[in-house]
Amino acid sequence: MADITTTAVSALFYLVFACQIVLISLFYPRKLMARMTYVLEHFPPAEYPKLYPDAGPGFEASMKGKARLYLAVNMIIAALGVVAMGLMLTWGLSRGACAGYFILQAMPYLYLSIKEMAQFKAMRAAYRPRLRVADLTPRRLSDFVALPYVAVAAVLYVAWLAFFLSGKGAPESWGTSVVATLLLISGMNLAYVFIIRRFISGKKLNPIAGHADQMLQTKTTVKGLVYSSIGVSLFLIVIDAMRRYGLHDVGPVVTSFYMQACVVFAIGMTLDKIRPETMDFDVYKPDDTLPAG
Repeated sequence: MADITTTAVSALFYLVFACQIVLISLFYPRKLMARMTYVLEHFPPAEYPKLYPDAGPGFEASMKGKARLYLAVNMIIAALGVVAMGLMLTWGLSRGACAGYFILQAMPYLYLSIKEMAQFKAMRAAYRPRLRVADLTPRRLSDFVALPYVAVAAVLYVAWLAFFLSGKGAPESWGTSVVATLLLISGMNLAYVFIIRRFISGKKLNPIAGHADQMLQTKTTVKGLVYSSIGVSLFLIVIDAMRRYGLHDVGPVVTSFYMQACVVFAIGMTLDKIRPETMDFDVYKPDDTLPAG
């Protein structure tokens, strides 16, 4: 019976890990690059110069080349995942390696985020609006995410904290790993609070985006961070419970599934909610081409 259970858990892990390879390194990179190509072809630099503050000769060809390179890098990472799976099957490589592999998969996404921030910075440096218009409408957290979700996030964080510290003894007996975990998870949630507050009341990341697009971006970001907090707390509670009750073999399955869920909520939700087809790109045209009023 134990052998059957072990075989079933092993088969489940390889199935979930294969999904991790396909979803994160093949499926979403293609969707992201298709989105970039769509924007570049339908809203070119010549007609929408404010969208490309650093565009120069050969910009479009260069961007398409970078898109092909981005896909190629992700395909190489996917191939490495297949190799890792083979090593796990043949030589018993630790399945915990799927977490380290996820860090490798996340590198291209991190690169895109850095480039996006650089583009927004260039926009802020190049764009000087002739007339500053302030939106004086009060913004509340409930305008962007249902408050019950915020309450669930807070309750689950407290539940994780209580569960994690149970059995750890008095604070003076805590080891470095306990303190580091507390600082990391608590710091992450505090960072989420800071980011949410900045998005709701702070300076726009994209100084040119229309009001409707900005509000949609803010709502998507706020929801994503609240859902992320919920997911992290649930994941940590489940992982800690499995360690306590000797279910170590299931840990890699849960870890891989959780990391895929993070990408689905972070990337998938953004792609689904913020579509170029429905965005207002007229704001990126030269000022003399914009309609009056």
